[in-house]
Amino acid sequence: MTFDITKRDMWDWVITAPEDVPETWADNGYAINPADPGSYLFFEDGRPFVKPCPAGMVFNPITEAGPVADWPADSTEADIYAWAVAKGFVRDQR
Repeated sequence: MTFDITKRDMWDWVITAPEDVPETWADNGYAINPADPGSYLFFEDGRPFVKPCPAGMVFNPITEAGPVADWPADSTEADIYAWAVAKGFVRDQR
């Protein structure tokens, strides 16, 4: 199977279980969920809680407004991938 940068389930995540994601991954209390692009993690008292995005949307951690649920056509997965690699969340497969 060929690597497809637009498919987050193909990314080589350093941590794959949402409950193991450290709070240091969070920006403003929100973090990317390595297990599901259609949800995100919200941290409360240092613990991550999985929150769903609205139907059909994905979590986009790199907008100018901050982390948001975004339409897949509007989010740039290659940019999100580069961000995730730079943060150390994903091992680079390019």
